[in-house]
Amino acid sequence: MSALKSVVIMGGLGSGQIVASVIEDINAQEPTWEIKGYLNDVEEMGSLIGAYPVVGLTAEAADYAAKGVFVHYAMRNAKFARPRIRRFKEMGIPDEAFATFVHPATHTSGSAGLGHGSLLCAQVNLSFGARVANHNHLYGNAFIGHDSVLEDFSWIANNSAIGARCIIGEGAHLGTNCSLREDVNIGPYAIVGIGSVVLKDVGEDEIAVGNPAKIIGSVAQYKEDPVDARKKS
Repeated sequence: MSALKSVVIMGGLGSGQIVASVIEDINAQEPTWEIKGYLNDVEEMGSLIGAYPVVGLTAEAADYAAKGVFVHYAMRNAKFARPRIRRFKEMGIPDEAFATFVHPATHTSGSAGLGHGSLLCAQVNLSFGARVANHNHLYGNAFIGHDSVLEDFSWIANNSAIGARCIIGEGAHLGTNCSLREDVNIGPYAIVGIGSVVLKDVGEDEIAVGNPAKIIGSVAQYKEDPVDARKKS
């Protein structure tokens, strides 16, 4: 049997645990990965998040990558995506160091493209010609229509349906059960709320909710990441 590949998960409660559960399901089919633990800036070193320990701070991700340990980014917060992603990019970790995890119960067209560091949960469906860039998370039963593009760091919640030829910008967040008609673009770091039906473009940083979706605000109003606030206290 081949040696297991080691991975650390940047994050913890919530998204990080979902990543761990997908890895466990992959290993149940064929042992492939060893989860070293979480890189987390809130929980105490050595404490458990589910079955896995906190093994360091998020700033140590590059050190782990340099030692040949794969990294997976799962530090999602829709309102504070921009500062978190900016700090992550500043680490300068090469794309090849990031692990992509595809649940065994997904359907991915042979013509679809999938980048580094992404997560596809159970029953995700990538239609033909769809392209998923780096560090995207697609949760259970999400559907990506043909020839649509998910740029880096987009987060697609469970049961979301994206029509054909849509573009989802960097850092955008689509909430549970939302639907996008074909040819709709979602701007970078925009948020689409739970159950929304999007019939026209949503601009950068805009927050859209409802059926049909309407713009109700901007993520620019959220000034400080709560993780940063904890560090200062």
